[in-house]
Amino acid sequence: PLRMSRTNTRRAFISAAAGISVAYAFVDLLPELAEMQARFVEVVEHLPLAFSEYRVYLAAFLGFSLFHYLESMAVSSRDEDHSASFGHGEGARIYRTHVLGFALYAAFVAYVLGGRAEERGMHFLVFYSLAMALHFLIVDNSLRKEHGAVYDRSGRWVLAAAVLLGWGVGTFVAVPERIVTILGGFVAGGVVLNSIKDEMPEKGEGKVLPFLIAGLIYAVILIMA
Repeated sequence: PLRMSRTNTRRAFISAAAGISVAYAFVDLLPELAEMQARFVEVVEHLPLAFSEYRVYLAAFLGFSLFHYLESMAVSSRDEDHSASFGHGEGARIYRTHVLGFALYAAFVAYVLGGRAEERGMHFLVFYSLAMALHFLIVDNSLRKEHGAVYDRSGRWVLAAAVLLGWGVGTFVAVPERIVTILGGFVAGGVVLNSIKDEMPEKGEGKVLPFLIAGLIYAVILIMA
């Protein structure tokens, strides 16, 4: 009974974290896509780029689609029972691809934080950092559930290094604004999918009330701030 209680509490906390990161994505990040798209068009107006007025939105779609693919690949590997062979063969390939995809994602998220903190100010720094910290808690939980001990041995350290690398590049390296806006769109698409995929009813684990309550509270805080 005690173990079940701890498990339920942990699952409720994960659901609450998912609610907060989804609220941030829909109330703050996704509405900002229009602003990022407008900035992108302004920055590249002198360049002969096709479909420039859609590129940030397409980046968001790409972020969503990439992590949909990674999730589908993980489900397929689970169905084929690669859990005992992550040291070699197909299981190792799936694990490396999964971790690499999320490492790039972690670097992009941290890069946006480092690259835009000065521009957006303390308000952005606080709310983005909190939402993304909770979001990575969800990602970490999902990868550990998917890959178990092999993720604890190596994967989590790869993701931690990717966060530091992305933040360092965003803070100390001048990157063209058109790249920043494209990455912002990519992050938005990834956040939406990665925050909600573990809350889907077929998983049988999501806690609806913590998700809704935490999400609504954070949405109100964002609106009032």
